[in-house]
Amino acid sequence: KTPYGYRLSWLVENVMPFSIHLKDNTKIKNKKRWSQVMYMNYVLNYRIPASNNTTHMTGNNTFILTTDADIQFTAESAVVLLDMLDSDPQVGAVCARTHPQGSGLLYWYQVFDYAIGHWFQKAAEHILGCVLCCPGCFSAFRCCALSSVLETYSTEVSNSKATEFLIKDMGEDRWLCTLLVENGWRLEYCAISENYTHCPEGFDEFFKQRRRWIPSTVANLSLLITQASKVTQMNDTVSIIFVLFQGVLVFSTAISPATVILVIASGFSSAYKVSDSSIMAIIVILLLLSVAYGIFCVYGNPQHQLDVAKFATFFFTIIMGVVFAGNFKNIIYDFILVGKNYWPCSINATTNLSICNNTTGFIFPLTPSTMYLVLFTLLFITSGLFHLNEFSCLIHGVWYFLALPSGYLLLLIYSVANLDDRSWGTREASTGALEGGGFEKIKSFFLKVWQKLVSCFKRRVDKQNNYVEENKQPIPSYDAATAASDDIMDGKEQQPLIDFSDEAVGNQYPNFVNDAAFRLVSELREWLKVNEFPQEYAEVLEQHGYFNLHFIAGLKVEDFQAMGLKDRGYVLRLERCAQKLPPFIVAINQTSIELSDVGTWLNSLELQGYQQLFEAAGYKTKDDLENLRGLKRTDLQKMGIGKRAHLHRFEEGILRLSYLYDAKFKLMPEVVKWLEQHDCTRYASCFEQEGYNSLLFIAGIKTKDLEAIGIKDRGIAQHLEKAAKKLPMFVLEKGIPDDVPVWLKGLHLEAYEALFTSAGYRNKDDLENLKGLKSDDFKKLGITKKAHLQRLLEGISKLTYPSEVEERVHLTKRILEKVPDTTNDDECLYWTEMLDVGKPLRPLAASFKSESELKEGLRSLRNITLAVLLLINIMWIVLLYTLQFPELQKYNLPTKAFELLFLAVYALIVFVQFCAMIVHRGVTLIHYLARIDSGTEDEN
Repeated sequence: KTPYGYRLSWLVENVMPFSIHLKDNTKIKNKKRWSQVMYMNYVLNYRIPASNNTTHMTGNNTFILTTDADIQFTAESAVVLLDMLDSDPQVGAVCARTHPQGSGLLYWYQVFDYAIGHWFQKAAEHILGCVLCCPGCFSAFRCCALSSVLETYSTEVSNSKATEFLIKDMGEDRWLCTLLVENGWRLEYCAISENYTHCPEGFDEFFKQRRRWIPSTVANLSLLITQASKVTQMNDTVSIIFVLFQGVLVFSTAISPATVILVIASGFSSAYKVSDSSIMAIIVILLLLSVAYGIFCVYGNPQHQLDVAKFATFFFTIIMGVVFAGNFKNIIYDFILVGKNYWPCSINATTNLSICNNTTGFIFPLTPSTMYLVLFTLLFITSGLFHLNEFSCLIHGVWYFLALPSGYLLLLIYSVANLDDRSWGTREASTGALEGGGFEKIKSFFLKVWQKLVSCFKRRVDKQNNYVEENKQPIPSYDAATAASDDIMDGKEQQPLIDFSDEAVGNQYPNFVNDAAFRLVSELREWLKVNEFPQEYAEVLEQHGYFNLHFIAGLKVEDFQAMGLKDRGYVLRLERCAQKLPPFIVAINQTSIELSDVGTWLNSLELQGYQQLFEAAGYKTKDDLENLRGLKRTDLQKMGIGKRAHLHRFEEGILRLSYLYDAKFKLMPEVVKWLEQHDCTRYASCFEQEGYNSLLFIAGIKTKDLEAIGIKDRGIAQHLEKAAKKLPMFVLEKGIPDDVPVWLKGLHLEAYEALFTSAGYRNKDDLENLKGLKSDDFKKLGITKKAHLQRLLEGISKLTYPSEVEERVHLTKRILEKVPDTTNDDECLYWTEMLDVGKPLRPLAASFKSESELKEGLRSLRNITLAVLLLINIMWIVLLYTLQFPELQKYNLPTKAFELLFLAVYALIVFVQFCAMIVHRGVTLIHYLARIDSGTEDEN
């Protein structure tokens, strides 16, 4: 154990020390950036100075390889990164070629997306200036480069500047690289070094990931552009032209929604010859739909936003399929069928003279859409030929094209509209905003309504048909000798019942029992009649207290025989019918109105006819309830309660009542001491009443739970919540115990063993029956303490077979529990100093952060960005459709000059990236050949 968490250390082959540092979020600031600051400080300020005398480590010849936990790479991939760092001392970091792994349509989309991102963007940045982002998934950094920016990188986000949050905490890798570029370091891309990462396969996870990437990328690029003069002075590899190039890319990102809309509209126009008015209608409709989705993302539920995006993606994919088919037809038409109209001259075969069909001058032989599709196809194919081992990535370009509206329209709107969402989005627990929303809630509501209707109908059918049809069976022969030989009774001596006809009993308890309350109800008489039982059975059941169906439910053969019913056929049928009745469970709840006094307790048992009898015996008020828990069957009989059914019901009710006052649930000394330490002993009764009698139940308790148990002072509740976080957490592992008592012992609720046993939960097979129990079911059993209910529900959720990985995790936890503290070595002393109050790594108290100011700033930034985005895209569409020159139509060119200019500029950018890619392939080839020559030396 260390001041920051844990340190696991090995000595690989007795030569190389290898350590894993596990960060505790309660001791080190949460989020990835602070983990980076942690290990950078450790290497730069401790490892290098401590090793300088023996290994001659310096900031210039020491490097940090960053990698994610799911990255797959080889040693060769790491070594080639070091090649580039070693070749030029001005290189501060090098990134590698990352390949996505996964399956499904989204994986295919990302295969092409990653490919063109590295082929064109990374290569162009490397050749034209400097790579602007070396992702933390797999990159190598020079330590002295990190040292020059670490102080700035360790600064907190200013709550008054929302853009800082996007730059620093949502795009930490890119911001680190931006700082390196600003300080004069060159960043490079090495295509030889390859690694593989698991990409999002689900739509929601993918959108959440890109929702974080897009704003942080734009924010960091905007920061670079605004500081262009400083960057160009500090960094020789960055020119003003390179910065302008990045500005054009940012602008192209901003107008991507309009570009997608125009692609769809122009696709319909060129492929299906749609009129101009229809094209304008398509543009307006798509623009309005985009605005509507943006508004919905601002005000809608987070999960609903993604659900709408899924539907819109499906809709746009169909549209893009139609556009693709139309453009493909148009390409064929241009190449095959229109030669005589587009080519102005041809050669006459007989005269060998040139004959021109058009006298107006040169006409472009292909439409602009055909030219761009053909040129881009040739460009991608050529790029694939330069990356032969990745050529198959081009196959997925089809899905990429079909998903253009989703990736460049919906995703951008979703990202901007959720600028105020500060969650990481992927690889984290679901937030409360998502848990309560979604269509699952609606689905659950209608499912409950349906189940209610079905149960009502089924109950009616049962009453009318099932008791007659299912239970009409031949009555077997039976005689007294058979009854005597059958092992029906449980072998226990039955307690003698009180005979109320006895004169002494009648004189002792005059009129204290309301016999009228225990007359056979009509529902039970009808049940006996439907099932064709003899009429005299009603008198026997009433004599023994079975006056309604709740007392009959669940009875067995031995119960009916104990009443004196000797006809075996009828007794067996009685058992079958009784087992089908819904069971009655005694509901005991100390905090509800049901237990305001002894009378309400009797009502919960359906034995209110004994109220005067209990009052006469001194059991009346709520305080008297505690005295009832010691009563036995003999005590009840002495009071004058002799009916078999009533005695059994009283015993069950007293058993559940006893758990409200059981001494096993009194506060343990450790809890009393903990409350004394925090000057909160006055709240001891609140903790005891709700079952927080042990620190194992208190650990991790929240403010809302403390307020729910009666601690209304919010300041005290918040103080106790912080104190409870420092207690050792109770962690329940997945698994199937041997039986119910063992399960309860693992929950530290073994005191409920008798209660569960009486309810029929005993052995391992009964554990399966626990899986369906809810909070209300436990309350009916008599378990009402809040802490115990929470622990039981948690225990039920863990009743499942653990996976191999989970078993290894549990084993690791048990090992770590035995690990001693290490505080006396130099490294731990360094960390202790690093985590002193005022240091950047120490977690800040949440109450001291201006969260509301940051939230408001992000919302304001979101609203402004959405307005600017909408304005830019509308203006872009208007410009493209305003500046028209009909004279260009006779040359087969677009009549919209601005559109033609934009296409030309965009083609120029792509061509520049293509040329940079070719140059970078040459650099990569030279690097590869050099690696072959030095391979033997490296091995040595």
